Amino acid sequence: MKKYIYFFIISIMLISCSNQHNKLEISQFGIENENGEQGILVSETGDIKIMNEAIGKITVAGKVFDKKNKVIASLDNKDHLMDAKDNILCKIDKDGNIDNGSGTLISWTKNGEWYIGNEKANFKIRPNNPNLYRAASIVLFLYLEVSKK
Repeated sequence: MKKYIYFFIISIMLISCSNQHNKLEISQFGIENENGEQGILVSETGDIKIMNEAIGKITVAGKVFDKKNKVIASLDNKDHLMDAKDNILCKIDKDGNIDNGSGTLISWTKNGEWYIGNEKANFKIRPNNPNLYRAASIVLFLYLEVSKK
């Protein structure tokens, strides 16, 4: 009987340790603009398409790769989104709230709408699943940063 109890405890410990590396939940979702057009799509395997063009991948470990499989960003253990040179881009908590250092919180509402402070930012996540807000925030933040350049 003791053997079974030890086996059970060790199994639980191994499962717990293996899940600690999963910083994100990934399943299929899209991000729509104010006209209901889905410009960003993430597949159930983390493949990212923008305007139907494959641009990269996001993993449960919090890494984002470009289409050449080069890491372009990653989430560290302190919730910082880091660029490929380990520079902090912003902080994204487990609920998908973004602190980019401006003093204005960027967050998702219960309805899956993206807000910058108190202002609606005209983006929605579909399906609306709070477990996907963090992954959606990473993809949308990076998309908007690249669009600025």
